[in-house]
Amino acid sequence: MNIADFLGKDARKLKELLLKDAIVGLVEGEIFRAGESGFERINIACPRSTLEKALEQMAKVLGKRK
Repeated sequence: MNIADFLGKDARKLKELLLKDAIVGLVEGEIFRAGESGFERINIACPRSTLEKALEQMAKVLGKRK
């Protein structure tokens, strides 16, 4: 199950929400592997502190949107 389905949200709207409110951009999984539609990816090739901040921001935004 992908995160959009889990949260009961449209994948495009979820992506927009995370970009706008959490300031975290996601990339469609299909870019990396054919047949992976409906899944989003986040680049973790960054300093640990940057990743931790991004995950905290995502959790905060997603926690408010139950």
